[in-house]
Amino acid sequence: MNEHELLKAMSNIDESYIAEAEYPVSIKKTNKPLIRILSILAAAAAMTTTAGAISSVFLHRETVENYLYGDSRKMLEEQELVCNYMTANEHVQLTVETILSDGHLLYLIATLEPLDEEAQNFIAEHGSFPLDLAAIYDDTGEKMNYIGQAGFCSENGNHLIECSYWLKDIDITRPAEMCFSLRKNQDSPEIDFIAGLTIPLDMTPNLESIAFSSDAGDIVYLSEFALCSDTINCITNPNYRIFLIKNNGFRVEINDDFNLSGLSSKGGMGTNLSIPCESYCMFDKLISVTDYDAIEINGVIYKR
Repeated sequence: MNEHELLKAMSNIDESYIAEAEYPVSIKKTNKPLIRILSILAAAAAMTTTAGAISSVFLHRETVENYLYGDSRKMLEEQELVCNYMTANEHVQLTVETILSDGHLLYLIATLEPLDEEAQNFIAEHGSFPLDLAAIYDDTGEKMNYIGQAGFCSENGNHLIECSYWLKDIDITRPAEMCFSLRKNQDSPEIDFIAGLTIPLDMTPNLESIAFSSDAGDIVYLSEFALCSDTINCITNPNYRIFLIKNNGFRVEINDDFNLSGLSSKGGMGTNLSIPCESYCMFDKLISVTDYDAIEINGVIYKR
């Protein structure tokens, strides 16, 4: 049975849709039969059965829903922001669920699955363990000097990954890739079973970002997944209250509606706010940026 026959057998999918989406996931070539089977099943999972429905779905919905709550996963599928890029070695398979960029921040969610007993046992024993992620430009091999953070957790035998990067001073138009490796420590296995995993890194903006400015000229940027600024660092100050002000005047306090994770640099929190810095916070669910006319941060109003 070939791939077309498998898809038809799984559901009543019109042949025209099968022809249009024969390979809806990206996958690196490998000599492992298991990965070839997975690519066929991924193709079937990414298909839809009715015209007008979403064109793709996440291969690991539970991973996306672990980091982005509410209707976020559905919103990404409807906006066709599903990546489903797969790469593997003999020990593990890495699936990049989505890569989001608003031109200021990049956000990535991925799932690491064990393919052999060694990787399975290590993930089961250690739960959450850190990885080293290096972004490099394809044309020169130059490593990007970016600011960011990453989070890891274990669920259902898989290792879940999220990372965010500040894109200031990064040339997002250049082709790039991200390399994964196991961070070395006393608990590291003798073999780096993640070594060699590399993904293409497209930093082109795929989500809208809107600028809001204060009377003093400071600017903050609001996108569907984050609030950021390269002129103030108060966004991540836990003592400051932040409100998103809707078109009808209704005020939504961020700390009530969103769990925040953030990062400050160039002095961090508590430094003189007149010193330029980078600061951002991530939302745990996607928002519609067009719903908001203003932002209030510690009493200061920023307008569109």
